[in-house]
Amino acid sequence: MKCPNNKSVAKLFIDDTAGNLLDNVYRLLKTHSISKKDAQKVVKNIIKITMKITLLIRNNQFDEKEMKMGEKFKNSFSNLVMTVISFHEVDFSYDRYFLIESLNKNREILKTLVARVLSDKSLNRIDNIFDTFTDAKFLDEVFKAKDEETVQLKSKIVADIHKLMEEGHL
Repeated sequence: MKCPNNKSVAKLFIDDTAGNLLDNVYRLLKTHSISKKDAQKVVKNIIKITMKITLLIRNNQFDEKEMKMGEKFKNSFSNLVMTVISFHEVDFSYDRYFLIESLNKNREILKTLVARVLSDKSLNRIDNIFDTFTDAKFLDEVFKAKDEETVQLKSKIVADIHKLMEEGHL
């Protein structure tokens, strides 16, 4: 029997819209300050952490306190997503300091949530993801960009986020 590869396993957890979102995030990362290898690593880490948390939830591995922490993360992350959307849709609304603070708050909530059940390697993956997205130079390049490629990528990412929210996945 052939063992499935990582991509086929990931497809069990990630629908087309989420896949498109990750593809566009990868393109955005690669376009702005981040090497192809590092962009691949960040997206791979997002997929791995998402899959692990999904499996932990499905298998009831979180205790009551952690489930409350999960709700706190879900609400905080939803607020973060809405902030990112508004920064894209409303001219001159981008606030790097607010965004970095919000990202770091989400990082800490997520790490607290999974600290008991995931390895240090997984916690390092979470740090890799958030370190990438809290990089001031990267954020400024993305949110202040006027070039057509970046504007298009941001629009696609926001459209995918809206669709995931409508479907109840975000």
